[in-house]
Parts: sequence; structure tokens; C-alpha cells
Amino acid sequence: MEDYHDETGSGLTVLHRKNDQYLLVKHGPFGGEHDHYDKLEFSYACEGKNVSTDLGTTGYGARLHYDYFKNTVSHNTIVMDEENQTPACGRIRRFENSPEYALVDAETTWSKDYQVPDSFIIRQWSDEAYEGAYFRRQIIFSDDFIVDVETAVCPRPSFDVHGAERKYAAKAARPGTASREKPPLLDCIRSVNMKTEQMF
Repeated sequence: MEDYHDETGSGLTVLHRKNDQYLLVKHGPFGGEHDHYDKLEFSYACEGKNVSTDLGTTGYGARLHYDYFKNTVSHNTIVMDEENQTPACGRIRRFENSPEYALVDAETTWSKDYQVPDSFIIRQWSDEAYEGAYFRRQIIFSDDFIVDVETAVCPRPSFDVHGAERKYAAKAARPGTASREKPPLLDCIRSVNMKTEQMF
């Protein structure tokens, strides 16, 4: 199967490696009503088994289409304040694909200035939860391993990063409280991210 990378159209990267490994990263523009609230999500399979899966969708007339399948929480990406992601446009910072490894480095920023496509979309997101937030995902993919480094700047009280078998959560102090303690998980993510940037 052939690899695929498109930064401005579909905004998808699809990569393959030995042992029937498959990786899909979604980093492009918001597609309107037919799209989901899942910027910078990824799906991964190995040896024919789904490890991190995009569930796709159900029939448009089914209740779970809007109640579950389109929502951010059902995808492997970042969730802030338990709200759906605000529509945004992702972009590729760096992309490499060689026989030794592939690197997908993508980011998105949520801004109130983003123009949502006019497509009769049903509003299911919170502008307040994502205003001023930033998310970067760096994925290194080879025949023998996959590394997923996530960096988040979250001005709101909390964020979660969801995966197939895990849920990471970090709680930040609410504005106006006395606590100045940084979330330990966020420190860990930033530390790993700095080391990764030194590698490349």
C-alpha cells in the first residue's frame, strides 16, 4: 500500500510500515458539517489489530451520530474542559518520510477569528473552552517503534488527552486561586518534547 500526505487539501497523512503497521494523522482544515471535532487525532494499527481507532460515524439519522461519534471525546486527541474542540485549521510544521523513519510534526491554534465554513453546521462546541489554546503533536514512526509527543498550552482549567487504552489528565489551577503549582503531567510532556526537539 502507498503512503499519502496532503497538507492543504484533505489534510491527512497515511503511513505504512512492516508488520502491517498503519498510521493516520489528521492535521488539515475543518471540513464543515461532515467533519468531526478531532483536530490532530491519530489512528494506529499493527499486525491487523486496531490499537488506536477512529470509530468513523454511524447513520446520520442515528442519535449517536451527534451524541457520540462526532465528539472530541471519542477520538484520540486533546479535550479541554470536557467540551468539543472549536473548529480550527491545523498545519504541518515538519514532515519527513524515509526508509528509516517518518516524522509528522503538526500543530493547531484555536482562535475566535477562525471562519467556520458555511455548511449548515450544527454548533456543538465551546468557544470559551478553547480560546487561546495551542496543541502540537510530534509522531516518530519506524518499523520497530512509534513515539507520540504531545504539547499543550491550555489557558483554561483542564485538559485531557485520550487514547484507545489510556486517558491522561492534567488539572491546572483556576484563575484567581492561590495555587501556583504546575501540573506534573504537563511538565513531563514539555520535558519529553524538549528532548525530542534536540534529537531533530
